[in-house]
Amino acid sequence: MPLLSVRNLTVDFATTAGPFRAVEGVDVTVDAGDKLAIVGESARKSVAMLAVMGLLPWTATITADEMSFEGYDIRTLTPKQRRKLIGRDMAMIFQERCPRSTPASPSASRSGESLKKHTDPTAPSAARAVELLDLVGIPPPRPGSAPSAPTRAA
Repeated sequence: MPLLSVRNLTVDFATTAGPFRAVEGVDVTVDAGDKLAIVGESARKSVAMLAVMGLLPWTATITADEMSFEGYDIRTLTPKQRRKLIGRDMAMIFQERCPRSTPASPSASRSGESLKKHTDPTAPSAARAVELLDLVGIPPPRPGSAPSAPTRAA
């Protein structure tokens, strides 16, 4: 049984001009221990994975023939059940920088925030975050390796 299975995922957004189809016919299968990287130029890859995680706004209509994680039908989870799943068992590392993704807040620190929410808050979460990043092949941040701020040509 796959860890994650998605079949025929479609995402539409309600707009004043009518529905906008952002994602159509996406199939994804991830087995335990596998790594998944989705690459491309459009934002549709993020929309598809945010749909799987239930993190799209109310304007989105998500349909799929199948969406399961560890054998559980994601489509039928309550918001409370989904919150327990997201961050503990399922997470996403975004390609684009967001306000919380700054040189002062490396991925290990952000991962540590999620660990505090889903595990013992007294545990050394930053060390565990680095360990988890290592398990999926993401190197830990090196001290002093934060990228510098962009400069402008005069």
